[in-house]
Amino acid sequence: MKSEALRQRVETWLLAVWFGYPRGWQKRIYRLAWPILNQLSKLVDREARRRALKVERLPGNARPAVIVVGNLVVGGSGKTPMVIALARLLTAQGLKVGLLARGYRARGNRVPRLIDARTPPDEAGDEALLLAQTGLPVAVGSRRREALELLCSTHTGLDVVISDDGLQHAALPRTLELVMMHPMGLGNGHCLPAGPLREPIERLNTVDALLLPEALMPAARADLQARGLLARDDGHDGDEVGTEGASVSGSNPASTVASGPAMAPTPPSAPTQASAQASTPASASASAPAAPSTSIPAWGPMAGAPVSTGGCAHRKPPTRSTAASMTTPAAGRARSIPPARPPRAFGVRTETGSIHPLGQNPSSTPETPETFVARHQGQTLAAVAGISRPERFFGSLRKLGLDITKYPLPDHARIAPEWLASLPEATLIMTAKDAVKCQDFPDVLKQRCWVLNIEAVPEPALLEWLLPRLGAAAPAAAGTSRSS
Repeated sequence: MKSEALRQRVETWLLAVWFGYPRGWQKRIYRLAWPILNQLSKLVDREARRRALKVERLPGNARPAVIVVGNLVVGGSGKTPMVIALARLLTAQGLKVGLLARGYRARGNRVPRLIDARTPPDEAGDEALLLAQTGLPVAVGSRRREALELLCSTHTGLDVVISDDGLQHAALPRTLELVMMHPMGLGNGHCLPAGPLREPIERLNTVDALLLPEALMPAARADLQARGLLARDDGHDGDEVGTEGASVSGSNPASTVASGPAMAPTPPSAPTQASAQASTPASASASAPAAPSTSIPAWGPMAGAPVSTGGCAHRKPPTRSTAASMTTPAAGRARSIPPARPPRAFGVRTETGSIHPLGQNPSSTPETPETFVARHQGQTLAAVAGISRPERFFGSLRKLGLDITKYPLPDHARIAPEWLASLPEATLIMTAKDAVKCQDFPDVLKQRCWVLNIEAVPEPALLEWLLPRLGAAAPAAAGTSRSS
């Protein structure tokens, strides 16, 4: 219990300093720890760049095409629902789709295996079981290349394989890389542990597309375009980016809005003249007066604050040349070819789906949220969420009009039936990710439990953009479907 409390306290502190809303003591501790955190960040940065050299890009006509849906920021960004949404869209186009997952916290996941919806949670992992509920072939394993080979050898004729995470798994070859952007943005721009990034920001200039929370699209687009990390809407795709600066010619003036100082302490050494010239518009305006309230809304708490790139405060902002340097051919490996232009951005919204009883098929016994809320009016429900940001789930329940008692759990937490049975509320509602771990609970307990499905819905332009890039693996791109 004490160790869990300590873990939560450290996690709260890190999130506060990473995303720019620390209290006094949190900020002071961060400043004291900065010399150590900064050195560790440099190590993570260096290792990420070394790993990026090994990434193998497959040609567009490879069979199967491999799509990696990953993220740059630690924590949940909605990858698994997005993978499920993509799989359904491509299947509807007549493509044969397979799925890959690490099998996080699964027993013996170093050995790749095929799973289905009936696989025990401790042999598959909760996220992999969610994928398996689609009915599509799923392979899990921490060695994703071996899992891919197992999947393709068992299920011949696959057109597309979608990997849930794996952006940083260099051994996995891929055709396309799609990055789910965190709703809170890029934080302070540092690599772990000084910041929330798994890789330096320059990595975004080598991926194919960014998937942004739809509600944050205007602000997120302006910020990323100003950094030279995103294709502009006017048809200019960042060719004007120079070798010294990350700013795109004609960048959105909204990027100059400053909402406060960066939370990362200033490194001991003063910035060089070159690095000062390479600073982003946001960085240059950190001390400027705040813009009127009519400006584009902030993209996370750190929006508009100076952000140091690459995990180390002394690094220049990303440019086309620095992005290319991350993908130099590695000896003995296929050459990694970055996209010719900055990535496209597509909006993704989340929708509240159906509600179904625990242990029953979601498609055969669904209940609309409106009906469920009407039946439980005046009751207090126990809301259980073991995801990276439980508050998102609790917020969805409140929007439906449900009165709840919150029971947040650590991400991927194992749920004991005894604990669930001890909750005083007569009715319990949980996430789909938690529900897959409770399928074998006693029937008397499952009768009290309901599952709310949260679905990802990408904008239609994503599918239109995606199909042609799958090449020969996408016969439906010409407007014809085939039976699977």
